[in-house]
Amino acid sequence: MRSPSLTAMRTILDAGVAGLAELYRTGATTPLDVFDCYYNRIAAKYVSLGAYVATLNISAREAAAESAARWAAGSPLSALDGVPIAVKANIAVKGAPWHAGVGAFANRIADNDAACVAALRRQGAIVLGILAMDEAAMGGTGDNPWFGRTHNPWRRGFSPGGSSSGAGAAVAAGLCAAALGTDTMGSVRLPAAFCGCVGYKPSRDLISRDGVVPLANSLDHVGVLARSVEDCALVAAGAVEFGVRGALPLDGGGLGGGDLGVIANIASLSVDQETKSAIAALLERAAAAGARIVPIDFGGYDFTRVRKQCLLAIEVEAMAEYPYLATESAGFSDGFVQMLRYGARQPETKIAGAYDGIANAADFIRERLSTVTAMILPMMPGPAFRFGDPPGNLGDLAAPANMAGLAAVAIPIGLSTDGLPLSAQCVGLTDEGALATARSLEALAGQFPSPPDDK
Repeated sequence: MRSPSLTAMRTILDAGVAGLAELYRTGATTPLDVFDCYYNRIAAKYVSLGAYVATLNISAREAAAESAARWAAGSPLSALDGVPIAVKANIAVKGAPWHAGVGAFANRIADNDAACVAALRRQGAIVLGILAMDEAAMGGTGDNPWFGRTHNPWRRGFSPGGSSSGAGAAVAAGLCAAALGTDTMGSVRLPAAFCGCVGYKPSRDLISRDGVVPLANSLDHVGVLARSVEDCALVAAGAVEFGVRGALPLDGGGLGGGDLGVIANIASLSVDQETKSAIAALLERAAAAGARIVPIDFGGYDFTRVRKQCLLAIEVEAMAEYPYLATESAGFSDGFVQMLRYGARQPETKIAGAYDGIANAADFIRERLSTVTAMILPMMPGPAFRFGDPPGNLGDLAAPANMAGLAAVAIPIGLSTDGLPLSAQCVGLTDEGALATARSLEALAGQFPSPPDDK
């Protein structure tokens, strides 16, 4: 296996997803060269970062050779042919571990590809390996009791976010061009935010959940992490083979004349000042580019209360997936079991009240977004935290898009004074509006750097 030069490696990494097809078409590189680049990087960081739980180097190299032959013959399957991706451990990849971060399922191997993986493979995408995650997708830290920690590539000992922890770390560290993850209450967008990449949670069921281990069916979504909004949109469109709602266009004409919503009382949110200031500066640039900034009244909306209602729904629905945990616990952590049993103990009136609250909050969000292209708000309460010290309101700002089934895109918008990524999210009634807005704001924010050890 060859090791590409630093210049060649940088060209490959900078190409991301969108740029690889042109490199292949012109012969500047080949899918085999790209595989070698990414695999060498995975091997170098496998232990220290903990982003992968399994690599598929033999099958991935075979797929890269087949892709290289297609490009040499001038007959690629699609623009995604030869693009190296990785997949969260709760999304089935035929012949690979499919344990969803659960100790009880440590030896489970998927018999078939999930629908989204199969769609991407039909277009020539190459699956490099299986990514780490929080246990059963319940958590936001990347600290798995069965498979170990995933570290933030910006700072070891700090959380990469979760539950798609390996996806965020792997994309940011240049260990894959893009990754598939799942998002129940921010689990694609939070790792993207903490690791400094882009996370796209499509609207509900834009990407099929067939072959995905459920956590909470009413809130689960399949999403994409990559280094740019365009890359996320290309992979997402490939995962549905352009057939569900079109090709997710991004050329919406920029921000000129667009209405961007911002929470009127954003200053009162429990978010660190650096994040608020970075978003305010970005919105100033958006206004200068022609966007109209529209304050949205969120009076009466309690982010923390709604997040807790969503958490109860998750506990109840997860217990329905694992009913034997009512009396057994082998292969599951005490914390996970206790959360599910807590949900199961709650009176029916409280559970019904939680679902009513979620439905009312979803209607509230949709009504507030009906007059704007997208709403811009912080993605997380602050930068990445040390393991063992998570903020209590981690999912407050992520939950609204899940319960309303809306498209949401997290984008990096700068670094804190401590050198950790800051992030904003664009939430829209349509995938096209959220993506186009995110891409325009991404351009205004400027090119985001790689982690300090991204060599």
